Amino acid sequence: MKPNKLLTPKQGIIQTTLLLVLLLSATATPFHRVEGSTVSNTVTVRVVADSIVSSLEPDSNFGTLWSLTVDYREREHIYTYVMFNLSGIPRDVEITDASLQLYNIDFFPSKLNVSSHYCPDNSWNETEITWSSMPSFAPEPDCSVQISKYGWYNWTVTDRVRSVVSNGDKFLTEVLKVDVGPSDGAFMAAFYSKDFQQGGGYGPMLTINVTKRATSISCSVSHDVVPLVNQLTVFGSIDPNPGMVEVVLTYTGPEGEEVRTLISDPEGWFNDTFIPGKVGEWLVVANWSGNDFYEGTASPQVSFTVESAGPIVFFLGVAAVAFVASLIIIKGRRLRRRR
Repeated sequence: MKPNKLLTPKQGIIQTTLLLVLLLSATATPFHRVEGSTVSNTVTVRVVADSIVSSLEPDSNFGTLWSLTVDYREREHIYTYVMFNLSGIPRDVEITDASLQLYNIDFFPSKLNVSSHYCPDNSWNETEITWSSMPSFAPEPDCSVQISKYGWYNWTVTDRVRSVVSNGDKFLTEVLKVDVGPSDGAFMAAFYSKDFQQGGGYGPMLTINVTKRATSISCSVSHDVVPLVNQLTVFGSIDPNPGMVEVVLTYTGPEGEEVRTLISDPEGWFNDTFIPGKVGEWLVVANWSGNDFYEGTASPQVSFTVESAGPIVFFLGVAAVAFVASLIIIKGRRLRRRR
């Protein structure tokens, strides 16, 4: 048999470090992480405000019309303002493309170009905006589209939507106008507004394609071993934080499953107070189903043991239940006497 070799100081440090890593791994909070994501989803954002402004009537408001017009002629220019609420889109979600969509119902001549311009001012109100009060917009368009038939048209605004979301801005305003320089003649295109009552789905919208982010969910228990009459706390969190979402905890005990549903807090944390009803080995797993921007996932199963309560503990538990019951009975008798 070979004699044991003495470890050098360097080897001792390496061995100690490995042992610490193993210990930390054994005691770490159980976490289930899915690396990367290829799941795509299409999100539709409806317009929250739309209106036109006319140079011919600079102090008039047209915010309740069922159509939106862009117009260019010698005596009148008409622009269309549309606003969208993007506050529901997380800043960390990958936006693959985004389109501004409007449904055309009229146009002349047979072909004309309509451009969409970014407006950084979202303080306008659709029932108050006029030519005289309209906020300024970027001279260069985000996108220009040729109108030549009735139906849906798409203006690509991917970079603009990415910029607005990444900056944490809540709203996006785009202004549509006829894309033509000084010219003789008349150019006009009309689209359905959000006030078109015969078809609510024909108003302006943003169609945004995103790649869902993979998530992980942790699940831990406050005690590995718990007496039968004691309560147990199960807690964890979702990463990245999706906000307040539904989390499902599935407890599996000696006689089957118990499913409990709760809502995470705004930071993505959750906790549940559970009183197991049977002695034996238990398992619990946490999962959430995902949403428009994040993939759902489940945690690894976490185990805990429920032991039979000792005579003193059991007696105290029974006594506590009896005491509460007596208080309820006394209170009920007092209420009856008052009647």
